[in-house]
Amino acid sequence: MISVKSKNDDLFHAANPEAVVTAKTRIALRIRTSGHSIPKGTSCSILFGTINDEWALRASGVAGEGDTLFHFSIISRVVTRFFEPPTLEALASEVFSDSICPTVLGGTAEPDGMDEDGSPSWLLALGLI
Repeated sequence: MISVKSKNDDLFHAANPEAVVTAKTRIALRIRTSGHSIPKGTSCSILFGTINDEWALRASGVAGEGDTLFHFSIISRVVTRFFEPPTLEALASEVFSDSICPTVLGGTAEPDGMDEDGSPSWLLALGLI
């Protein structure tokens, strides 16, 4: 089995190496460096952290079939490839009432911050701030 990883994989620093969650790809993904495709619905291990002091996530798993199986590790800042975002109305309600924001993994953080597991607030993850 071959291993395919993002060019920035070595720059990734996990916020909490034990805070791994599982998610499925919500869309098909193509790895630019190798041309490999990850089908929609592929299970991934997700870990949040940083690259050059900016939040990012690492998704890793196995894709392909038979002789074409490959292990992948990709770096992304597009969380909606893996997680369903809340509605803007729900976010606005929480932020305005409590001055805190839910994070991608269900914790809470300042609207422009991350929780203790490195999961960014939804406002930050969606690029709204």
